[in-house]
Amino acid sequence: MRARLLAVALAGLVPALAGCKAKGGEAPGEDAGVSPGIELPAQLDPAPAPADLCPVRAECQEGLAALVARCDEGGSEDQPGRTCFEAGFVTHVVAGSAYQGDVAALTEELLRLYDLSCARGYGHGCAWAASLRLFRAGEGDRERALADAEQGCRAGSGSGCVLQAQAMLHDEATHQRGEDTLRFLCAQRELAQACGDLAHLHLAGELLPQSVNDALSFAERGCALEGPAACAAFASIVYSFESLADLSAQALDAAAFACERGVAGSCASAAVLFDRARDKLGADASWDDARVVDLLDRGCQELESPAACVLLGMLYEGGLGETLPVDFQRATELHRWACEHGDDEGCLRLGVVLSNSKDSKQAEFGRRLVVELCADGYPPACAMLPPELRGR
Repeated sequence: MRARLLAVALAGLVPALAGCKAKGGEAPGEDAGVSPGIELPAQLDPAPAPADLCPVRAECQEGLAALVARCDEGGSEDQPGRTCFEAGFVTHVVAGSAYQGDVAALTEELLRLYDLSCARGYGHGCAWAASLRLFRAGEGDRERALADAEQGCRAGSGSGCVLQAQAMLHDEATHQRGEDTLRFLCAQRELAQACGDLAHLHLAGELLPQSVNDALSFAERGCALEGPAACAAFASIVYSFESLADLSAQALDAAAFACERGVAGSCASAAVLFDRARDKLGADASWDDARVVDLLDRGCQELESPAACVLLGMLYEGGLGETLPVDFQRATELHRWACEHGDDEGCLRLGVVLSNSKDSKQAEFGRRLVVELCADGYPPACAMLPPELRGR
């Protein structure tokens, strides 16, 4: 694998952390005595993972219309709200991480399904509606998001309580209560989602102080609680800092777990971390080239991650001996798909592969594609061109 491409493939997974350094091993502030800033139910249900409700995307797609129809007809007798929640959840999974359709229309359909779920008393439906509204960022959306999250939390949704706390961070008057609640949910209620969200918040540095060490500790705690998003965050943080290289093998396992549980970007993370951690794996028989290919294939085919498709395409370019034969046609197909779904590195690799074609028209198209990428401001494309072509 080529380190430059691998770095590019993960560049979008970790927020820019200019000036930050990570040392590792330092726990966040002591949370054993922290009290929640909101009233919490005695029992909280953790968030489901994509692999729980939709293990095989193609099968989910086949049954989606019938599932939505069941929701519109009132849902199941025992849990009418759950039917609509599953319809919304599966709709989101089927759309995929590289969705190219009308995003606004998709969001409205998801909100419709989650609102129906919430109105029928299912807490996770309220929570997912809150999540969509919270991250649309309008003031009206934020007020409705807080109300949805509160209703979900009261109904026993752990996600609802996490989102209620997150919404509180946006208001100075409730900020500290929101942070205390997230810390309590992570440390005392052992909600992996709360730990993972704290990790992301400390990475971003907008609503909580930017701290890579706190982010790493919260992500590690959430991953130990088997939270896919927390494991994905842990892997991304370790990848981003050379000072954390000793954690590469642990991060590799975390990325693989997140990939297998439906976090699309983590499949590419696992491939990169495997390349970095080879010398640290020793006699670990659970890791080899074949497993990495399987993870990339899952990320590309099942989860539609452009980064996974690009890396898998690169492997087809060079081959992996008996594990994976050289197949330029397959590499071209994978790079083309990634390019069509907005991945600049996919476009670059497509251009490189085609420029070496024996077909003169394809070769010219490939060279022109690289020149256009450079003209559009993609530095890796410019690095491949002679100086006289970089300004075209």
